[in-house]
Amino acid sequence: MNKRYIENKIPEAIELIRKNAKVYFEKEDAVPNEFMGYISSFAVSVTLSGPVQAITFYQDKGSAKFHREEMIRVIKELMEVEGDFENFINYMKENPSKKAKLLDSAITFKMALRVFTLKKGLSNES
Repeated sequence: MNKRYIENKIPEAIELIRKNAKVYFEKEDAVPNEFMGYISSFAVSVTLSGPVQAITFYQDKGSAKFHREEMIRVIKELMEVEGDFENFINYMKENPSKKAKLLDSAITFKMALRVFTLKKGLSNES
């Protein structure tokens, strides 16, 4: 874990979350508490299944209540990877040594969430 990277990236993560209307619900001034679960399970998935498999799974909303792919978008931006999810997957395939940076970015996202009010019972219409 690169503590300096995480500490330096937290303000950027806060701003990226605040600007993302699918993560931060301005009207409610809150983030759905489900995102804390999404990020925790993402980090476990990266560790157990690998970065490519975890990104592939989380890039799609699937049956999740909220847009968990937006969490991946924030992580991708923190890592300064350009392009869409396919580019991100290819980046991780070509740079397996970046797994630690991916996990550090996930930790950064999780720590940035603590700045926001996490709220139960929000809906996508909020």
